[in-house]
Parts: sequence; structure tokens; C-alpha cells
Amino acid sequence: MRKNSLQPPLSTEFRFDNKNKISLCSYVPKKNKAVILLSSSHFSREVVGQEGKPIMTHDYNKSKGAVDQLDENFEEFTVRRKTIRWPMVVFYNMVDVVCFKSYITAKQNGYSCERKTFLKNLAVQLSRSYMIQRQECRLLTTTLMCIRLFLLIQGTLI
Repeated sequence: MRKNSLQPPLSTEFRFDNKNKISLCSYVPKKNKAVILLSSSHFSREVVGQEGKPIMTHDYNKSKGAVDQLDENFEEFTVRRKTIRWPMVVFYNMVDVVCFKSYITAKQNGYSCERKTFLKNLAVQLSRSYMIQRQECRLLTTTLMCIRLFLLIQGTLI
């Protein structure tokens, strides 16, 4: 499929890669507007309705509400921060999704508490070993400073 090819309105073109099991679809709903979809679950030239919309578009529109619902759940409690680095954006989104999925799993297994409380408990559990390690490191640093001060007072440390 060439980007500059002229495809008439209300037309659909398909390309299939059988080796990688991927299909590409180009649908033109109106002049100078193209919808391009890549799918690993659709392998037919099936279209729906009078406009000839591909089944891929229909399935996408049917399930896109779940993404909106998930984003709505993230608005109240999120780890997202303002950043221009795209890997951090992806990482923040992954953390949000994992936290939400773990909350849903916990609720299904009988854990009953508010989401805010669950997220606080999760954060404490995930950071507990790191906090203990930091605490031990501070104690070691404080001990070394006391020994150094003692040796300085004794005059054995130059």
C-alpha cells in the first residue's frame, strides 16, 4: 500500500502477511481521510454495512470503551508525572495498569478495602525491603562517623 495512492472514498484495501500472521487494512471513509489498521487477530476481507467498513474497525470501535474506562480509573490515583521522555510515559502507564489489575485481582479474591488503601498498602509492601536496606545503610554511616569522630578526638586519625 502506497501512501500516495489515490483510493476512492468508501473503499477498503487489505494486505496480509501470513508468515507473521499480521493483516493491514486501509479504509477511506471520505475523501482525503484514511483509516489504517494493523491487526494480528483478523485474517479476512470481511466488511460490515453499506459503507464497506472493515470488521477490524467494527471490532476496534466495540472495544475502545474499555481503554477510556481504564484511563478514567487512573485519573484519581496515578503515578504519572509530567515528562517529555517517552520511555518514562510508557513506564508510568505500565505501573498504573499493573496496580489497577492487582486491585481487581485482590477484590476478586475477597480482599475488601478502598482502592486508595489498597494502593497505599501495595506501595509500602513494594518499598519495605528498600526502606530496611536504606535504614541499615544510615546506621552504618552513623556508626562510621562516630568511630571517625572518636579517633579524631583520640588523636589517632590524621
